[in-house]
Amino acid sequence: MRLLLLTFLISSLCHSQQQEKPDFFLSEYNVSVNHSIYNFGVNTLGYGAGGYTSFLLRPNMHLLTGFEFNYSKQLQAYQFNGGHSGTQVDTSDFLISMNSLAIPANLRFTFGNKTQFFTDFGFFVEAIISANRLGSVSPTNTTSLLTFSSGENIPTFNPGANCGFGLSRQFGANTYYLKTEIKYGVLNNRYLKLCLGMRLK
Repeated sequence: MRLLLLTFLISSLCHSQQQEKPDFFLSEYNVSVNHSIYNFGVNTLGYGAGGYTSFLLRPNMHLLTGFEFNYSKQLQAYQFNGGHSGTQVDTSDFLISMNSLAIPANLRFTFGNKTQFFTDFGFFVEAIISANRLGSVSPTNTTSLLTFSSGENIPTFNPGANCGFGLSRQFGANTYYLKTEIKYGVLNNRYLKLCLGMRLK
């Protein structure tokens, strides 16, 4: 339901810009799905949406920044004493959901004319606005017990790096694109994204 509302909001913004042509600073929008880079056998699907603006630095090179909302799921490994594994320390994995707001700063290079290949890479700062424990996962079903630091609270501030590539094509006045991206938070929240977006002329 939240993803449908985000999609509707972005569609409404894009439609209003096409109709009225206001001087609005956001000129690119996308919706996305994401999955943790760890433990592909565990359902960690999430979603997101973003709005961006770009600045031409030189031909085929832009600086891209804006705002993103992402709902993601990650496994957090907790260590505790007195477990049942025959050792003094045991581990339990919990599935954590996180709502975050991020500001990226990426360089984008484009190649081609009407149909273009492009690549983005850069950094982001992210604020985890809420985090919830969804349930526990048996460690025997996971491939990486210590996804993040053992038993630490989810930090509110999370810087990181991202890199992606995609294909875009112009239809009429606007350009539509499909992009895959990896976001790697320094402290937590590491996932792959698949984005469907549009750039307004």
